[in-house]
Amino acid sequence: GSAEHSGSNLFVVGDSKQCIYRFRNANPENFYRAMREGAEYVSPALTENTCIRLNRNFRSAEEVVTVINHVFAQLMSEQVGEIGYDDTQALVQGASYFAHRRTAEIMLLPQTGEETHTEPAVIAERIQWHLMHGTPVRGADGEPRPCEPRDFRFPVLSVKTICNHRRFCC
Repeated sequence: GSAEHSGSNLFVVGDSKQCIYRFRNANPENFYRAMREGAEYVSPALTENTCIRLNRNFRSAEEVVTVINHVFAQLMSEQVGEIGYDDTQALVQGASYFAHRRTAEIMLLPQTGEETHTEPAVIAERIQWHLMHGTPVRGADGEPRPCEPRDFRFPVLSVKTICNHRRFCC
């Protein structure tokens, strides 16, 4: 309900996939208790504690959502880490994409200490592969077009990292 209705307001946001951070004092039980005690959302006129699931993913193609759900379903259980991953936690496809056969990849990198196996270098090599093969993406007009360097984003820790690996993808 509103602060006027009940005299107080508490807004809680959580993600079961973030509950793995027990080493940072995360307590999954707090998250799950809030979900259990909240009624399912049925209308904007909230009169009781309500659980609104924000599980729609609008950024990723269905193949990526499917892989994420599969991996987390394997890794998260009540027996391992006290965290369950079920249909209430799973991501739901929120965006539509043009029909095209796509695959999702999981890249496991060896810890060799060699510069060529750093995460940015491996990602840059994959971007270069997609550029060379013209992997289709949706253009601003909604139509498929070959990917371009501006279509790729990945986080890095420093500008130096970008400069070191820019040669791979540009």
